[in-house]
Amino acid sequence: MINKKEEKALRRKHRKEKDQRQSSKSGNATIYRLMSSEAPLHGCWLNQDWQAAGFACALIVRKMATGLLMCVMFWMNTAKGQMENCFGSINLTEEALQRNILHREGMEFLRADIELVKGVIATVVAKMEAKEEELPEHYHDCLKLVGSIEKYLQPPEEEVPTTAPPEKPLPSIVYTTPDAEVVETELFQLPMLKESEESLPGRRRFVWSVPKRKFLFSKDETCILGYLTLQGDRLVLEVVDEAQIKSLHSTLIKYLGTNISWTEKCLS
Repeated sequence: MINKKEEKALRRKHRKEKDQRQSSKSGNATIYRLMSSEAPLHGCWLNQDWQAAGFACALIVRKMATGLLMCVMFWMNTAKGQMENCFGSINLTEEALQRNILHREGMEFLRADIELVKGVIATVVAKMEAKEEELPEHYHDCLKLVGSIEKYLQPPEEEVPTTAPPEKPLPSIVYTTPDAEVVETELFQLPMLKESEESLPGRRRFVWSVPKRKFLFSKDETCILGYLTLQGDRLVLEVVDEAQIKSLHSTLIKYLGTNISWTEKCLS
């Protein structure tokens, strides 16, 4: 009885044989018969915005024995996990490659490593195989110029779970307060504090954060500096970065003043 991995490999083999039979009947058989990943690599390219656009155009070019070039191109909808088309061409001059493909209007290409290109192709192919969708007619013919992508099609090995090391406690300062109600009211008013989901009556917990530096079109994000926990007459300040402990301490004193007291040696 075969497992799922072997079943997928078998289906892939049958599809490859079917595509090759169809290709041999078409007028392009001669073109693809000349293609081989053993030929010297001339270069690989991807459209400049392939990661952001959800669409990838992959170009692989190798040198023929005659000194001319042969290439294959894959058109892929990476957002939907579909390969829309692929085709090959032979007997290209460098001038034709530059003029008709790399510098054609409406498309900007960037050089890419062959392994990156293989990974992009394999990601789309894996999604199509999972949905049992048909690949383009000349996919396996074009793949002959690319080379094997099998290692990218294999599912990642399952990681052996390990026992996580115990979390190191955050640097902290412990304060005491003669009036917890006043301190609680003040904490709710501080702009840099937000009540945590872990907060409970009698044990108030707050997240101390500041806005991250914003760039054009960037999302609003915050950077967590520390945490404050008020329980009974104790207020505990925990800081994410120990280098900031004095700064946060000074800010807290500025707002709460004589409502809290602490031990100086906590800051050493």
